[in-house]
Amino acid sequence: MGNYYLAQPGGEIVTKISIAFGPTFPSLANGPVTFWLLQDPDEDFDPRNAYAIASVQGTPNVFNDEFFSVDIPPTWVHGGFFVGASAKLDGGADKPARVDRDTSGDKSWFFYAPDIAATIDDPAAAPFGTRNDNPQYVVLPGAFMVRATGTSAP
Repeated sequence: MGNYYLAQPGGEIVTKISIAFGPTFPSLANGPVTFWLLQDPDEDFDPRNAYAIASVQGTPNVFNDEFFSVDIPPTWVHGGFFVGASAKLDGGADKPARVDRDTSGDKSWFFYAPDIAATIDDPAAAPFGTRNDNPQYVVLPGAFMVRATGTSAP
């Protein structure tokens, strides 16, 4: 799960990823969470053809409306990029992230794959993927509470 963003003209250097997880996510017994930064070559607000440019692991220790942050190596992004996280879920029990229901989910996406690392450079290959405003699959539409922090590229 994650959010799609557009970099400022000239690009940005992303240094931190922050996510507010749901009350039961991740199941800490299933290991750490991988935080991802993906570049989208066609800047179409659809990350299905994006590819990974940075990742780090961390084990969240806060939930609900508190953001858990990880530092990533300073990474240049330009145009469209996607910021997200992956972890093993307890299907039907774990909540992937807090959702801001006052904001449209048109830039938030959820993907499922048994091994997300195997499809991270081609999210379209994941067996399931949807925008977080798709009423067919999304019960609580809104924007995931996923953020990227950085500075403007010189």
